[in-house]
Amino acid sequence: MEWTKNQHETKSLLFGKHEALWKKNLPPGVSLHVDWQGADTYSASLRKIGLQAAESPTNEEQALRRQAEAIVQRVTFLPENLALHELDKMQRKALLRSAVPFRKGSAVYFFEIQLTDGREVALYRVKNENHTTSLVPFVLSWDLAERLISTLAEILGES
Repeated sequence: MEWTKNQHETKSLLFGKHEALWKKNLPPGVSLHVDWQGADTYSASLRKIGLQAAESPTNEEQALRRQAEAIVQRVTFLPENLALHELDKMQRKALLRSAVPFRKGSAVYFFEIQLTDGREVALYRVKNENHTTSLVPFVLSWDLAERLISTLAEILGES
């Protein structure tokens, strides 16, 4: 279904209102980028949530592990709990994925969070079907999106 120009403008205004609130409540030195697909009164269809801290932590390796553990412990309100999948000390990246992904037919869906250098976090949803992966949109209520962004920003700010 195609949106009319008026519908798209209304959805853009609705999303913009929430995005401005999210950005206003970020800790100092943390920036936010949200790639969205659609919005209604109750929720947003998102492709990616990205946060970046202005400064790297003093000990990136320890910060990555602390951040990954904090995300696993504190981000328990997504449809699937997260687990640390990989910690790459050489590339200074941590990868978290849904501990138990959602399966539908031959497709597997999971949330993925990538932490980089202890100062960047990106969350997105992945579909793997027949060994082909693609990013897919995910829907969060406005309150849940705010909680997720706030929690991830706090974790970045704690390092």
